[in-house]
Amino acid sequence: MFDPVPPQALYPVYDRLSDTLRAAGILQTLRGVHDSTLIALDGTWYHASQKIHCSCCSHLEHKSGEITYYHSAVTPVLVAPGQPEVISLRPKFITPQDGHTKQDCELAAAKSRPLETEIVFAGLIDEENAQAGSRALTASGFKADLAIVGEPTKLQVVTAHKGSLWLRLETHGRAAHGATPQLGKNAVHEMARIVDALETDYAAQLRRRKHKLLGCGTVNTGNISGGTQPNIVPDRCAIEIDRRTLPGESDASVRREITALLRAKQLSAKLSCSKGAPALPLETDAKLPLVRQFLGAAKQSRPVGVDYFCDAAVLAAGGIPSVVFGPGDIAQAHTADEWISLAELERGKDLLVRFFKSLP
Repeated sequence: MFDPVPPQALYPVYDRLSDTLRAAGILQTLRGVHDSTLIALDGTWYHASQKIHCSCCSHLEHKSGEITYYHSAVTPVLVAPGQPEVISLRPKFITPQDGHTKQDCELAAAKSRPLETEIVFAGLIDEENAQAGSRALTASGFKADLAIVGEPTKLQVVTAHKGSLWLRLETHGRAAHGATPQLGKNAVHEMARIVDALETDYAAQLRRRKHKLLGCGTVNTGNISGGTQPNIVPDRCAIEIDRRTLPGESDASVRREITALLRAKQLSAKLSCSKGAPALPLETDAKLPLVRQFLGAAKQSRPVGVDYFCDAAVLAAGGIPSVVFGPGDIAQAHTADEWISLAELERGKDLLVRFFKSLP
């Protein structure tokens, strides 16, 4: 009894084997009656076990009462009259028609592969820039009960991360000759005062607000540009800042507090967002059943938080509860020689397998 394989599906296999033998110069020795090469079909077991089986297995009952469960494949063989052996084609060229491989059969039979849970791998692009991949996935209407987003968390289950808001501030002055600066208004000087206010007073204000997993929000002045040459009073200057936000903060609320800070300091700047899409903070409820189960598989009593932003928040905003998990340390990220420990990689794989096996 064979798994069904349509004969026409084997024609390309015959041609391939015949061409290979002809190219090797040995096909002539296999010519039979009336110069025809005889091709027969033979059966080969590609999985057999007396302990495990699946619904697609065939079975053979022995006189002893034992039963062997097996899958079989039809494979072509070349035969020549008078020769005791045949040249067979290994069944790896045959695609099992029932969709099962040996590993699938073993896992299903041992009930170590979830029977009611669908596990989907989603490879997402552009995480470092605009998260186009995760945004496209959620926009497509894709839904799931849990997303495990791969990031270097030192194999800790992360349920919270900070958001990332990039803001551009621009000051405007009045140009004048460098020999008579009193006739102009220096936009760089104005911006220097703004940078000082952000890095001192505003940073101190942020340190007074703390999240239980993430600590405090932060602000960083990442770049500054202004002026054209030393002998001209600059009439414009711009900076870009990176504001790491906490759950409960919004882009609008951050802009309001920076505007209020500048007003209190009698400083003026045009404020705009320099990111194309919101990069919000993540806070997933650790009491959700699948999150609790994942924490249990990781032997972790409570979740942790991380400072960086990733796709998890985008997926969560699209209605998919998300956590972050993976081998490696963020300290190695964005360096000249990024690396992770192979031993930690194996432990991470084992942990995920343990979690997946626990699902219904």
